[in-house]
Amino acid sequence: MNKVADALTLARMVLVVILLGVGSREGVAALPAVVVLTVACWVTDVLDGKLARQAAAPTRLGRYDVAADLGLALSLAICLVLWGVLPPAPVVIVVVVATVCTRLFHFLAPQKFAMGMAYAALIFSVWRLRPGWLWVLVGGLGLLILLNPQRAWQQVEDFLNEVGDVFRQKGELDMEKESRKER
Repeated sequence: MNKVADALTLARMVLVVILLGVGSREGVAALPAVVVLTVACWVTDVLDGKLARQAAAPTRLGRYDVAADLGLALSLAICLVLWGVLPPAPVVIVVVVATVCTRLFHFLAPQKFAMGMAYAALIFSVWRLRPGWLWVLVGGLGLLILLNPQRAWQQVEDFLNEVGDVFRQKGELDMEKESRKER
């Protein structure tokens, strides 16, 4: 099982590189290929994670899983910037903020938000530029939920908990400031 999970992780890394190459070389004409490659990346992500969790021993490439996920989101953002769909400055700002929050504060919600924004930008771009291909993305998302419904719900729950942690921490800081004022 671990070899299959590792092969799927490696396949996703290769697919991300192909996606970036095709998307940057062919421009908006590559949108259908980018959609298919994105869905393939999503499916390999769900399957490798599921197989890795079922295996008794750890996978060799599991530590690169997040890098492959981030690579996909970043590749999509780069393609969308190159195609003129997204302005470069906000993309750079979102990437920098997400990186700083993740590296310095070990807070993953901005990273997940940035990845979600890249996927949302792709979905809206497909809807606007090639509406027929939207069904491929919707079908791919549906397939992900069917393949691993527990994990799909877990990811949504994890994101919401991380966002909640920000507000709880802010509330604690506000309470601490108030108690200092009262002293």
